Amino acid sequence: MIGQPNITEKVILFLSDVTDAMDYPKSFSQLLSWDKHQYYKNRDRLKAKEKRERARILKAIKRLEKAEVITFNKKQEKYKLTPSGWLKFLHYYNKNRSKKPSREGIEKYFIIFDIPEQHRYFRDLFRQCLVNLGCRFEQKSVFQTADLEVFKFAQQIVANCDLDDHVKFIEAKRVY
Repeated sequence: MIGQPNITEKVILFLSDVTDAMDYPKSFSQLLSWDKHQYYKNRDRLKAKEKRERARILKAIKRLEKAEVITFNKKQEKYKLTPSGWLKFLHYYNKNRSKKPSREGIEKYFIIFDIPEQHRYFRDLFRQCLVNLGCRFEQKSVFQTADLEVFKFAQQIVANCDLDDHVKFIEAKRVY
């Protein structure tokens, strides 16, 4: 019974109770076309699974739209995170990100911010995230890093949360 079973083996498998009770042919005609039957059965299962997954994703998108975490950009025909969505992302990213060792290089990148009290939640999350990314804490609202990726990530978060006027990014070749 190595490889694909011949007709005799198919009949024996059909008549024996060794195979799975839900997975054996129900008739001799089905037995003769067992390979084809298995193919269509598996194909239908995959289609049903794909359909369920697509429905799950659509429900999640609708919930996120309703919570105003994402919006649909009609010009670009794609979804985009809102500022509150970026806050949720920052919170999730901060929670699931392990501390990254900083690489010491010649360039230093400084992130200086003065975020107002009304955006306290963002400010605290932003501080936590910078520490978790391996930025060095200089003052309560001044951080230093040698990693360009961390610097660009922080710029992206701030730009998408519309707080550009409260945060300054400084790139220095030498620090005295």
